[in-house]
This record gives sequence, structure tokens and C-alpha cells, in this order.
Amino acid sequence: MNNGRLPGIMEASATATLYKWGNSQGLIIPKKICNAAGFKVGDTAEIRVDEHGRIIVAHQESPRYARRKVVSLEELAAGWQGRRESDEWGGVDVGAEVVM
Repeated sequence: MNNGRLPGIMEASATATLYKWGNSQGLIIPKKICNAAGFKVGDTAEIRVDEHGRIIVAHQESPRYARRKVVSLEELAAGWQGRRESDEWGGVDVGAEVVM
């Protein structure tokens, strides 16, 4: 008898605490659970509740984001057609900015 478990499924368990997170609530998922489920930072999940009140989390792998090039403010706004009128476009340097 398999006690309701699916064959070949690794069992992992941990305790998590529900925290307030802005206007929502959130659980911090322990690393061993993430590893067992194949979750990586940046992945998303479908979350639902079954008829018994159990929370089901379905892993949805997300494409990895990687910035390969350092881009200046001018390059980021190259297609902008509006006015450039704030201090970011030529104000006095203050603090520890890196000016290129």
C-alpha cells in the first residue's frame, strides 16, 4: 500500500510562518522545499485551494532574466518623444554617482 502517495515522488516537509507582506500575506518557503520542487528564484507558481482546504502550489518555470549590457539613461530613453526636463537629464552631481 502506498499510503496515498504517488510512486517516485520525493517527500519533503518543513514548517513556515505566514507573514504580512504589504497589503498581502506571504509564506517564506524553505530552501529544501524549493529544491525538492525544482523552484528557482524568479519562477512563478499557480496557487489554488482544493475542496479540502489544502493549498496546491503548481510550479511554473519562468524564463531567466539576465542583463548582459550596462545601459545609460540616454540609451534607455532613446525612443522617448516627450520633454526631458528633470534634474536626471543634466542636474548637478550629488552623492556617489558614477558619471560616464
